[in-house]
Amino acid sequence: MATSRMFTARRGSIGKGCLIAAGIVLALIVAIVIWVALSWKGWAGSVMRQSTTGIVQKSSLADDQKSAVISRVDALTKDFEDGKISTEQFGNVMKALAESPIMAAGAVYGIDKAHIEKSGLTKEEKDAGRLELQRVARGMSDGSLKPQNLQAVIDTVSETDPFGNKKMKQKLTDADLKALFAKSKETADAAKVSNEPFTIDLVYEIDKVIAKGLGRPEPAPPGGTKGLAPSSVPATAPAPESQPVSAPGSGGK
Repeated sequence: MATSRMFTARRGSIGKGCLIAAGIVLALIVAIVIWVALSWKGWAGSVMRQSTTGIVQKSSLADDQKSAVISRVDALTKDFEDGKISTEQFGNVMKALAESPIMAAGAVYGIDKAHIEKSGLTKEEKDAGRLELQRVARGMSDGSLKPQNLQAVIDTVSETDPFGNKKMKQKLTDADLKALFAKSKETADAAKVSNEPFTIDLVYEIDKVIAKGLGRPEPAPPGGTKGLAPSSVPATAPAPESQPVSAPGSGGK
């Protein structure tokens, strides 16, 4: 995938952690739907593993982050196939994943690569708009915004198909983007969301999702004792150091 400008890694390289994460989420949800329909653990696990690995390998994540994400998915699916993780626990992981900052950030930030980068807006307008979208993602992550708030933002650039279903427009004009940014700012301001770039640590968030889904203690944040991995991963094995990603020019969270 081409590089997104929504995030820059703290060491200066450009990253797409949240956008890639959205793809990972989609792959995992598709896998679980297939499993529910067919009750075939081995096949569901294989679909999840192959889909996620392909997405991660094509991403611009650092190599250690790629390895960390893939190792967690591998361990989780293997434990599921081997019966070490129950179907209920596996479903809980999927639910935790859908409710995590990974999903919220990915849903909002996916707009950047598809629309903002290619627009005719000035650099200043793009950067200001990105910040407002990040504020919406932050609000979804910390609970100050609800799904209906995000939907109201997306509705600004949505249309109704012949079947009566709302979906985001395939192509957004500069005017559409300005309306989206304005609605994002209005929504974030109303909820008093911090006017700062939103940053997540992808590997840490995945560790938290797995721990929550399996009913384990929440892992320590980066810099302390590393996060928990699925049961087949030794508890003493440290997680690779991950690089938080943030908006261009930001120096912190």
